[in-house]
Amino acid sequence: MPKLLAVSWAMPPLLFPRSIQVSRLLSGLADLGWDSRVVTGNAMSFGDNTFVDTGLQGLYESSYDLIPVKPKNKFWATLTRPVLEDMPLHDWARRALKEAQAEISVNKPDVIITFAQPWADFIIGLELKKNFPSLPWIAHFSDPWVDSIYHATISTEIRTCWERYERAVMENADRIVFVTEKTVDLVMDKYPNALREKVVVVPHMHDSRVLSDHAQNRVKKQMLRMSYIGDMFSGTRTPEPLFDALDKLPIDVSECIELSFMGRMSNEYITMARQRGLSDKIRFIPLGSYLDSMREIENSDVLLIVDAPSDGSVFFPSKLVEYLVALKPLIGITPSSGFSAQLVGECAWQSLEPNDIEGIVEAFTQMVEKWKTGTLHVSNEHRNVSARYDRNVVANQFDAILHSVV
Repeated sequence: MPKLLAVSWAMPPLLFPRSIQVSRLLSGLADLGWDSRVVTGNAMSFGDNTFVDTGLQGLYESSYDLIPVKPKNKFWATLTRPVLEDMPLHDWARRALKEAQAEISVNKPDVIITFAQPWADFIIGLELKKNFPSLPWIAHFSDPWVDSIYHATISTEIRTCWERYERAVMENADRIVFVTEKTVDLVMDKYPNALREKVVVVPHMHDSRVLSDHAQNRVKKQMLRMSYIGDMFSGTRTPEPLFDALDKLPIDVSECIELSFMGRMSNEYITMARQRGLSDKIRFIPLGSYLDSMREIENSDVLLIVDAPSDGSVFFPSKLVEYLVALKPLIGITPSSGFSAQLVGECAWQSLEPNDIEGIVEAFTQMVEKWKTGTLHVSNEHRNVSARYDRNVVANQFDAILHSVV
């Protein structure tokens, strides 16, 4: 049985999108014969129980063994401290590196995978590659690092440091994994073609086994529930376009819509909805467990993708694959040149620019009309796209990459 050593601070029971995707991938690889051990964070030292989900932990924990590493200092403060020239490894990362080195010496894995969140996971990978140069290393980026729009305001000092580390990862890893071609184009544009040849694209995956048994047998409700699952960030990804659209809807349309947000929501937006008189049309649901979010997806009639305005979003929100498996109508409120819009379009649904309020109003109106007439159904195109992201399909893709370096 081939052995795999992963470094991923984000793992269940910590409730992060990265935790879900990494644990799901490792479960798929276990079905294909891989014996995985994971150097990870110690959730009990995290200090915020809203990020701990024991139900998520139970989904895939039989598929891998965890090596939890507890930091000396407070967990969150340790992880958010900048990675600077004089501190290339955080307290947790130093301890995780020591555990990973011991694991390699004792159990002799066939390959290492580092999953970035935080980016210090990659610095661990760099140290492991330096100490064990013949051991293949796969660096799984998922999202951009230096080029992320969410890092636009970092200091020149930190950016210079990150640029150096990112280049070192590109030069030393045996394979580099992203989840979309758009991310590859953005990140790798600054590197020579020889490094781009290391890159492979493996998308996020969903797992139909997390759906409830009664998902397809729901009775039609008196209102059309449109839902967004995820966090909203002040100044970037915001619910304001949805608020603006609700304000402009004809009464006979708006009275049919119930808009739900599930996740971490800034108080400013809750206050804004109340001040605009939208409280009777909007539900704010606190962040629950992963399975709670899946039940909300299943109980919704239309699912919303909301991204920050930009020249072209390369991000592949992992919630989008959770949406796909539920086979529900979609509306994208996302840059038209971005990946989310591309995927929504492939499913034969519509995307609007975040500032196209009239377009959002029209999309909401069309959904209500189809709902009223009983014609709101997903297409075969949607079903075919969803099948591409099935856990077994994607795990087989990753298995082929592993065997290409082992």
